[in-house]
Amino acid sequence: MHSASTFVPAFRCRSKQVGARHAGKDYTLFRLANGDMQIAPLICFEDTIGDLARKFVLRGANLLVDVTNDAWFLRSAGSRQHLANAIFRCVETRRPMARAANTGVTCFVNEFGRVTQMLQDERGSTFTEGVLTGEIKIPTERELTFYTRYGELFAKLCAVLTAIAIAIRLALRKFV
Repeated sequence: MHSASTFVPAFRCRSKQVGARHAGKDYTLFRLANGDMQIAPLICFEDTIGDLARKFVLRGANLLVDVTNDAWFLRSAGSRQHLANAIFRCVETRRPMARAANTGVTCFVNEFGRVTQMLQDERGSTFTEGVLTGEIKIPTERELTFYTRYGELFAKLCAVLTAIAIAIRLALRKFV
């Protein structure tokens, strides 16, 4: 769907080293045979793009699935920060997420943004090999949140109101 260089220009030179990739133009959902589950496939950092998850949910997704490579964060807080950003997608859309990381945090997140299960070793580290199994409650109702329906409208309104407030303040300053 997106290449990293779309959002981070420094990735352009690195992307050429790995091989040519092109951004997709469709929002393809994976549907299970029974038709009740429609999966939004998010790849790596796509779980940080609110509008992308929103568009998948508008097309009927009721589960977000992210497969990510957090190896470049090494053992820093980066993989936890990546997860924290991904959690917003669950809250914004009221959809759960299954997240698989080759390094970093593999977990299940419910529609309220709570991590319900996490793959960890005996010391509590998420930098471990293994398989996470469990259950995720998949919503069957197609209720849409304000954010899913209207996107960044609230943020845009806040920006307009802030600009108006600044303009009024500057105008009043000239008359005083």
